[in-house]
Amino acid sequence: PYAPAQAADKIIEILNKLAQMKSEHDAGADIRRTGYLHSIFGEILRYAKADTDKSAYIHRAVHIIETRYAEQLTVAGLARDIGLERSYFSTLFHKITGKSPQNYLSDIRIKKACALMSVDEYTINEAATAVGIAPEGFSRVFKSKMGITPGQYRKSLKHVLPDLSDEWICGR
Repeated sequence: PYAPAQAADKIIEILNKLAQMKSEHDAGADIRRTGYLHSIFGEILRYAKADTDKSAYIHRAVHIIETRYAEQLTVAGLARDIGLERSYFSTLFHKITGKSPQNYLSDIRIKKACALMSVDEYTINEAATAVGIAPEGFSRVFKSKMGITPGQYRKSLKHVLPDLSDEWICGR
């Protein structure tokens, strides 16, 4: 899908040689064709960045999580969306963020739910649904992240002077 401009002339030359071999069927023809294909890849890699910035993949994944947290996101789906294999994506994500993709998603959802629960118009179940967590599992997930139930969190809001900064909401 990508060929550096500097390699274009050489790649065209190699492709022309491959085309000329179309009618060759001797014992070494397949090996020569394979060699030409390897030459094409070699030309591409000659000009490609040797040390690509892998964090760009994770920045893209974080953006997806932070904008689509309410959807049914999966690690496999995120990996596919950014063009990486699932286990490599998970390893790279953890290495760069310090969290697994699933944990990061869960943290974002709880943070957003806390913000919604600080508004009286949202019930706890509505906040759970709005952030993509099934209401029946919300209390368990919330308590595992926050150490208190959603009801206890909501009661604690009544006893604190509101400071609606992100650091205050959910103590994050």
